[in-house]
Amino acid sequence: MNENKQKKISFFKRIKLAIFNLENYDMFAAEPLLKAIGYFIKLVLLFSAIISIAITHNFITDYKNTIKYVEENIPDFTYQDGNIIVKQEDTIVQEQEEGVIIINTLMTSESDEAKEQIEKLKTYQNGVLLMKDKFALKLYTSQQIGLYTYQDILGNIEIQSFTKAEAIEYLKNIPTVSIGTAFYLISVMYLFTIYIIIITMDILILSLLGLLTSRIAKIRLRYVPIINMSIYALTLPILLNALYIIINTLTGFEIQYFQIVYNAISYIYLVTAILMIKSEMIKQQIELMRLADEQKKVKEELEKTKEEEKDKDKEKKEEKGKKDNKENGEAPEGTT
Repeated sequence: MNENKQKKISFFKRIKLAIFNLENYDMFAAEPLLKAIGYFIKLVLLFSAIISIAITHNFITDYKNTIKYVEENIPDFTYQDGNIIVKQEDTIVQEQEEGVIIINTLMTSESDEAKEQIEKLKTYQNGVLLMKDKFALKLYTSQQIGLYTYQDILGNIEIQSFTKAEAIEYLKNIPTVSIGTAFYLISVMYLFTIYIIIITMDILILSLLGLLTSRIAKIRLRYVPIINMSIYALTLPILLNALYIIINTLTGFEIQYFQIVYNAISYIYLVTAILMIKSEMIKQQIELMRLADEQKKVKEELEKTKEEEKDKDKEKKEEKGKKDNKENGEAPEGTT
């Protein structure tokens, strides 16, 4: 396939070819590395966009449930000058299936008790710890705990003070579409940044295995074509991973050895592509040998034909010489 035809292949067409047409991997191998990298970036962006749909759905659900939960279960509180005060005598711990809410506005973020509560927060998939001057947030999408001041969140909207009732009323009036869109875009960029690094490492490991396989199969492929094929070989695993993450996010269903399956599929694709290239090379060698034999036969036939023509020319010359000699010998007898 020439370069012009390669340029006309759309992104989604490439996905289809990468999954269902392994015979096209020789074309992918021959392409410039930048073209494969461009495909890889688009694929990771698609992956992040698909996953973010499920994550945003969960976020919106949790957001609405949190407002309802705060309204029904959290004691009255007030916010003033960057500090929040809840009417309480001791630490409040509210555990749910989704996570935990820990409230103690009698302590500051620098206290020893706050540090203990932050360590406790790490044991949950999701959770929030409300302190006097800051809050700590733990999400299942990250192992890290974020620590924020209330002014970090409220400073941009210029709110200096409010009560529980005012806060709930304000949150209820924010359009869900606006919150969901903002969260979705942030989620896409965050996941894209994380997975572009993770999948790049997968490509490097897979390409090294591919290089080893090509040497074992006695195919002298350069490293760049193997990287190209490794990128396309990860297409199906990446899309299956996106599907698995969506199912896991929405239902909690888990596949214990999914990562092994992920790696196995990509390696099978790459090895199969390399062996198909080897098979094609062998076919080409056989075809070249056949053509060489045909050329040899044609050459022999031509030489044989030339020899026969030479023999015929020689015979004709001999016959002509005999005829000339005969005519020359009869002429004197006729002149007396």
